[in-house]
Amino acid sequence: MFRTSRLITNTTKFNATLFQGKRAYASLYTKSHEYIKTGSGNVVVGISDHAQKELGDVIHLETFVKEGDKKKKGETIAEVESVKSVSEIYSPISGTVKKVNTQLKDTPSLLNESAEDKGWIIEMEAEDLDSESKELLDSDAYKKYSEEEH
Repeated sequence: MFRTSRLITNTTKFNATLFQGKRAYASLYTKSHEYIKTGSGNVVVGISDHAQKELGDVIHLETFVKEGDKKKKGETIAEVESVKSVSEIYSPISGTVKKVNTQLKDTPSLLNESAEDKGWIIEMEAEDLDSESKELLDSDAYKKYSEEEH
């Protein structure tokens, strides 16, 4: 269900949003419906709100990473099971896992309730964010892609 990517058309806009200050955050997406949220420090990774809607009710999430693991862009980090399907979740960037959202083990429904906030899956220290983020979609491009996908 989740894979591929597209170039951001306006990297200057992204970089300005990303680095304007500690409270500035930018969300970037893959065509496979994972997101990264960037801000000061590490990068948060999860599935998009669009993805959770497509999945339906999430009943189980299994993460395949632990703190300290190094993951390359495109490697599987988790598997989500819903009433409709089982889907792998891929790392949108390369880096080192700093935190795993352990709340999802007991409450996988957080992915449905708050996919892009409390339902984050892992936090990573990015290896090459500047380069790899150029291959991700900004919010407007992702919204357009998601609408065209149907």
